[in-house]
Amino acid sequence: MPTWALSAVCLVPGGAHPSYAHGYYERDNRFYQRWDPIARDRDAFNAWVDEFIRGTEDFSEFQAKLAAQQEAN
Repeated sequence: MPTWALSAVCLVPGGAHPSYAHGYYERDNRFYQRWDPIARDRDAFNAWVDEFIRGTEDFSEFQAKLAAQQEAN
């Protein structure tokens, strides 16, 4: 990324989730399978972002909320 597009770089273990980080962890294929229909529907996408992105305080809370949803399914 160009420097004008960045304001900070943060060390966040697992931060590439649901993608992989080569040599660190694998791609979360279950997430991508559930994500496909969400991404195709604008209302579903906005609801997901409101709950899991805007509705969480930080990455740890996001991970906990996502894990709870995965356990429920």
